[in-house]
Amino acid sequence: MAYPTLADFKTYFQSPGSVDTEQDANMQRALDAAIGSIEFLTGRRYLLETAVTKTFTAIASGYLDVIDLISATQVAIDTNSDGTYSKILTAAEYQLEPFNSARYQRIVITPTSTQAFWPGYRARVTGNWGLVEGASNSPPATIQQAILILAARYHQRKDAPFGIVAGGPMGDSGVTLAEKDPDVYNLCAEWMRSTSGSATWVLV
Repeated sequence: MAYPTLADFKTYFQSPGSVDTEQDANMQRALDAAIGSIEFLTGRRYLLETAVTKTFTAIASGYLDVIDLISATQVAIDTNSDGTYSKILTAAEYQLEPFNSARYQRIVITPTSTQAFWPGYRARVTGNWGLVEGASNSPPATIQQAILILAARYHQRKDAPFGIVAGGPMGDSGVTLAEKDPDVYNLCAEWMRSTSGSATWVLV
């Protein structure tokens, strides 16, 4: 299982037994927007990415910060800043941290190695990535719920001109949408990466 699908969203959002497909395109767009927003908010992806190469900039010689690395098949360093990544580390020259974790956030040069990352230079890491859980490689339940809540909010936004939902409860003329959804924030809180010193990557 990956991110919630349109079918998941329709089950969550629509009335039981509904077979309406008229809003499918709009609902898919809202779901895609919610997924992108949650990824941006937390600084993570919640998909299993296999045999993918990501490139990071080193900030220290002894370690390289990465994001949700499950396993690594190659770590290479661009020592000339020319995009060649000619220095390939052997498995004995680095270790993944934190130890005993399902997802690693740092590649550390081993004490016995003579190699080093070059601060300001890029390193390329090939491996499996993603903040996923269980045999189904699903996003955490809190992230799945946050996506569905936010997608519902985005889909309803078309009925809330200027942020006001017409025909509020108890005969009110309208209800103003809150600027931020506290439930979405609370569901995502434990997965948010610090913006200070966070690793960033580009796919190559």
